[in-house]
Amino acid sequence: MSIDYEWTAEREDEHGDIVDNHFAPNLKELIRYYPHSFGERDSIALVQTRGEDARGGYGRTWAYITEEGELPVEFDDGGYIPKRYRDHAKVWETTLREAMKAKREKAAQS
Repeated sequence: MSIDYEWTAEREDEHGDIVDNHFAPNLKELIRYYPHSFGERDSIALVQTRGEDARGGYGRTWAYITEEGELPVEFDDGGYIPKRYRDHAKVWETTLREAMKAKREKAAQS
């Protein structure tokens, strides 16, 4: 079974439904795609995809960047996030913190 990782930026509508997303292999490319358009309904996450099972399906789980701009230790299903991805997020922590701050400010204005 293969395990793959990618980063995603998601935009939600006023009902909390995801209406747009973009995937990239690393935060540098993701942030390049989403440089100044990060808004109050946007989120960034690391996505883990587990390869095909006997039925041809696959499993996916997410770890969303916190309001403080940090990557949690576990995915939303409780699975451990490899250190290399936590380290990668730390390199971009200042940028992520600024994005989350902008998100909070836009939320406060609405």
